[in-house]
Amino acid sequence: MIAVRTDWENCLVQDYKINETEAQAILAELPVEMIENGKMFDLFKAKTREVLPAKHDEVWNKDEDALCAAPESHLVLANNDRVRVLKVTVLPGKKEPFHTHEWSSIMVVAKQSSLIYFTQDSQRNSNPPIGIYQLPPEKLHAVENTGTTEFKAIRFEIKGE
Repeated sequence: MIAVRTDWENCLVQDYKINETEAQAILAELPVEMIENGKMFDLFKAKTREVLPAKHDEVWNKDEDALCAAPESHLVLANNDRVRVLKVTVLPGKKEPFHTHEWSSIMVVAKQSSLIYFTQDSQRNSNPPIGIYQLPPEKLHAVENTGTTEFKAIRFEIKGE
C-alpha cells in the first residue's frame, strides 16, 4: 500500500524543508478534524505567506528563549534554517516561566483552555479557540493555565528562506 501525503505533509516537507518523520510527528499533535478540514489548511497556507521572518529589534538574550527559560512547556518537533517547530503545552494550574520567542510565528492551537497571558507590565485573560494565529516575535511573557484542561499548540517560528 502506498501512503499518500496530505496537503499538510506536502507543505511541511516542501515549504519548510521538514523531513517526513518530523512532519508526521507534528501532524500527530493536531486534531484529526483540523487535518481533514481543507479550510484550515488554506488558512495555514495563507498565514504562512503573510508572515515575514522578523526578529526583535534589540539584542536577544538566548537565556530567555523558550527552550532555555521554559523547557517544561516547549518541546522542539523540528528545527532547521527555515523554521523551528515547537509543541507548546501548559497543564491545568501551571504557569510557565517568563520567556521569549525570537521569530514571527504561526501558532496552531490544538487544545484550548482558559489562560492568563502575562507580560512584564500587564496581564490579560485569554481563551484562544482551536485555530491558526499569526504572532510577531514575543518579548518576555508567560502563560498560566487557569482552566481544567491542557492547553496545547504547535508553534511554527519562521526564521526565513
